[in-house]
Amino acid sequence: MVCIPPEHYAIVHNPVVRDEHGNVVVNDKGEDKLRHGDEEIRFNQDPFHLHFGEVCGPITPLPIIKENQAIVLQAKRDFEKGIEDHKANNGKEKEEDSQPRKAGEKWQLKGPLVYYPTVGVEIVKIVSAIVLGPNRALHLKATDDCNDWKGVPRKAGEEWIVRTVGAYLPEVYEEVVSELTGKVLNYKTGLHIRAKRTFTNEDGIKRKAGDEWLVTWEDTEVYFPGINEAIIQETPLKVLTHNQYCIITNPYDPETRKLRLGATKLQKGPATFFLQPGETISEVKTARILKANQGLWLTAKAGE
Repeated sequence: MVCIPPEHYAIVHNPVVRDEHGNVVVNDKGEDKLRHGDEEIRFNQDPFHLHFGEVCGPITPLPIIKENQAIVLQAKRDFEKGIEDHKANNGKEKEEDSQPRKAGEKWQLKGPLVYYPTVGVEIVKIVSAIVLGPNRALHLKATDDCNDWKGVPRKAGEEWIVRTVGAYLPEVYEEVVSELTGKVLNYKTGLHIRAKRTFTNEDGIKRKAGDEWLVTWEDTEVYFPGINEAIIQETPLKVLTHNQYCIITNPYDPETRKLRLGATKLQKGPATFFLQPGETISEVKTARILKANQGLWLTAKAGE
C-alpha cells in the first residue's frame, strides 16, 4: 500500500487507464490497461495499492514558495486550453495557468503559495529576490525576447541596469550578470565618463561613441555606470584662493556642450571647479601685488 501524507505528492509511472466513472479499464484478456510511458501525479488521499505495471516514485513534499520568491516552470508538452489541474494553496486555479502554453515555454509563479505539480510541467528552479540598497544595482541580460518589470520590450542578449531600491525578483527570461556597487560622490570628487558606443541615456541625452563628460555630486550622490559607459578616472576638485589664478586650455562651453579647442580661459580665485574632460590647466600662480610706485611691463602673446 502507498500512503501519501498531507502536503506531499508522488509520481506514478505507467498509470492504469480509467473510464469516466473512475473504474480501471481492462483489456480483452482481463488485464489492467496501462498508459505506458505516461505519468500521473497523486496527492494526499486514502492509502492505495499499485496495479500491476505501475511504478511509484519517491514521496516528495510540495514546494513551498515564500514571499519574495518565485518558482520557474517549463512546459514539456503543449497545453492548448491552459494547465487546468494546477492548484495553488487556496485551491483555486492560478490566472497564469489558464493561458495556453507551448512546449519549451517558461513562466514563473510568485509566492507566497504552495505549488501542486502538474504532469507535463517541469520545475526548473526556485528564485529569490535580490535586495538592493541605495548604492547597489543589478546588471541584467535578456536570455530571450521579453518585457522587463516596467513593461519595456527587451531583445535577446540586450543588457541593462536596475537601480530600484528594494527587493527585485528577476523575471523568467532575465539573467543576473552581476551585482554592482555604485560610486559614492562628494563635493571634492568627480568622475570622468566615456561612451563605449552611441546611445541615448535615461534623460534623453544622446551620446556618441567616444564622447566624454563629467559627473559630479550635483548630478547624483551615487553613480552607476550604464552598460554603454565606462569610468575613465576620478577628477579632483580644483581650489583657487583669492590671490591665485590659472589658465585653462581648451575650455568647455556649457551652451554648446563642446570644447573650444585652441582657446584659453583665465580663471581667477577665489574659485572651486572641476576640469572637464579635454581641458588642461597651467600651473596655479599667485597674483602679483603692486605698490603705489610700482608697475608691470606686459607683452601680448596673441591678439584678441
